[in-house]
Amino acid sequence: MRRAIALARRGATAGDGGPFGAVIVLGGEIIGEGWNRVIATRDPTAHGEMVAIRDASRRIGNISLQGCVLYTSGQPCPMCRCDLLGADRAGVLRVQHPGCGRHGL
Repeated sequence: MRRAIALARRGATAGDGGPFGAVIVLGGEIIGEGWNRVIATRDPTAHGEMVAIRDASRRIGNISLQGCVLYTSGQPCPMCRCDLLGADRAGVLRVQHPGCGRHGL
């Protein structure tokens, strides 16, 4: 979670977008990370969670994030929730954020 918050601060300080960061972990290792880059990329879908999903999928060579945990500095918006469900092919991607409740999404 500390890394997700650090990424959120980094992006906000740089003026890349809002203060939102995300990290995707598999087996205790970070396999994807991102921060909000909506302004920097002029892409309204470049939310921290979406950027982290793209990064993780590239790194592992698979669109399924089965068994992963996503740590996010903010509660995922509806668009990001839908994308997380798409990346969660087997129903085991967990989201860690106090606003998501005990069971994640």
